[in-house]
Amino acid sequence: ITPVVKKQTEQRSVVKRENLRELIRLSSNDYKKAALFGGLKNITITAANNSSHLVDLAIVEVSYIQANGKIFKTETLYFKNIPPKSSVSVKAANSPRGVKIESKLTFLSSKSAQSVSDVSYSVQ
Repeated sequence: ITPVVKKQTEQRSVVKRENLRELIRLSSNDYKKAALFGGLKNITITAANNSSHLVDLAIVEVSYIQANGKIFKTETLYFKNIPPKSSVSVKAANSPRGVKIESKLTFLSSKSAQSVSDVSYSVQ
């Protein structure tokens, strides 16, 4: 009787590359209107990282929208080192004008995911 030698097959784990753009969510708090005719205060923007990778940098543009729909001003916020399955909040500047804000993720970088993306999606 000759022994049967089984050939060991190499099993490779296939890691699906996550699309970070789809796993980063922006939200804002219930900011307050400062005056009857506009103005906003106490604004906080939160970037939630639902991926399994550290996000080194996320750049968010916050636009202050007037009652007529025009943009009064735009501010850039920087979110650094957002841990996996976690979120980071950044306070935005108060504005003497505007009735609402819109947030847009414009850039995303993650060394651990080997990903750098110019992205653009809005959150109201």
